[in-house]
Amino acid sequence: MKWTSIIYPPTCPGCDRVLRPEERERGFCGSCLEQIVLAEEPCCKICGKALGDERQERCADCRKEEHLFTQGKSLFIYRGPMKEAMYRFKYSRRLSYRRIFAAEALRRYGADPDCRRGKRNGENAILAGADWLARIRVNWIVPVPMHAAKERRRGYNQAAVWGQGLSEAVGIPMLSRLLIRTRDTAPQKTLSREKRRKNLEGAFALAREDICLRGNRILLVDDIYTTGSTCDAASKVLLEAGAEAVYLLTICIGRDDL
Repeated sequence: MKWTSIIYPPTCPGCDRVLRPEERERGFCGSCLEQIVLAEEPCCKICGKALGDERQERCADCRKEEHLFTQGKSLFIYRGPMKEAMYRFKYSRRLSYRRIFAAEALRRYGADPDCRRGKRNGENAILAGADWLARIRVNWIVPVPMHAAKERRRGYNQAAVWGQGLSEAVGIPMLSRLLIRTRDTAPQKTLSREKRRKNLEGAFALAREDICLRGNRILLVDDIYTTGSTCDAASKVLLEAGAEAVYLLTICIGRDDL
């Protein structure tokens, strides 16, 4: 055991309680694990949002409009303990959560042979989609950028922190400053669908105009997926720079019926 674990024992992202030794591998306490809802099948084949009607292949949002990213996945439904976890991750510098989220991503979507056989953590069933990251063959992880002024105020970009943890876990390199945010846009959660789209027009750009992504497949990462407007705006810039395809992996997502 590292000395830092004694002085600063790991806590549960969901409730902030100090984890017991047997809870530390999964990263959440037993009580929160019972309440957390995984983003899993049945889910939208485009954005990964959990479906209320398993007869559908797309959520209501993706049935209304096409997205620029090819496919998205997420780890958890944004409800219960995960709302508190994301608040602390975004605003309280709980940067260590990235390792917990990255471990979950590896367990669910990584190319680990044991993961594909469904034998991690005593599981017997094959984990659906456990080799997703291997199948989509992405070359780079790219975080959704935060405006420089906002990042200075907060001290970090939680999407980049999450991306770094994911990169370390799955072995896909990250380009942390490939994209920049050119405008400090209004918070998306306060806007309607149409206003979200307009709010993000021209909000992203490449860090350098001479960057060419021809032949590269990109994994865009962010903390929470809502309607996909932010991801589409970032994907547009990447595709215009020659990216072959853009995929998406977020920590949390909503449900189609909520």
